Amino acid sequence: MPTVLKTFRCKVTKHLFEAGEEYEGKREAELAALGYIGAEAVVEQWPKHVGGGKYELSNGEVVKGKAAAEEAQADLDSLDD
Repeated sequence: MPTVLKTFRCKVTKHLFEAGEEYEGKREAELAALGYIGAEAVVEQWPKHVGGGKYELSNGEVVKGKAAAEEAQADLDSLDD
């Protein structure tokens, strides 16, 4: 789990996270980008839901439907291996 670098209040849960404690939540990438938590533990999850039933793949392509996006991302992942 990433470590909190700067004290902040979560905008979702309103929990106050103090510097030095471990962050448990679903906003790791966002908070790491803002410098509130350590970035070393952040792992990108693909496909990313971008709203309206659309998902962004790791190559930047946008696909409609979760099942279609997961299948397309699996194809992309298999190309990387």
